[in-house]
Amino acid sequence: MTSKKGVSNIIFPGRWLAAARVWLGWTQGEAAEHAGTTQQVVSRAEARANCRPTQAIIKLRAAYAAAGVEILADGTIRPAAGD
Repeated sequence: MTSKKGVSNIIFPGRWLAAARVWLGWTQGEAAEHAGTTQQVVSRAEARANCRPTQAIIKLRAAYAAAGVEILADGTIRPAAGD
């Protein structure tokens, strides 16, 4: 399933969000800025065992994809398609 922004709505461990953020070299605050959310939201998402596709999660994944990193359903973190 894909959101309106083209980001897959999979459920996955929050540590995958953290790994993508680290790949980009961003702090939680920088990730929040890029996604239009707060550092606290990023911190809570990364600490979750399972991230359901909330608006904040979708925004974070879209920000990571826009910056060149995508998270696949199997946990693979790779350069976004087209990069």
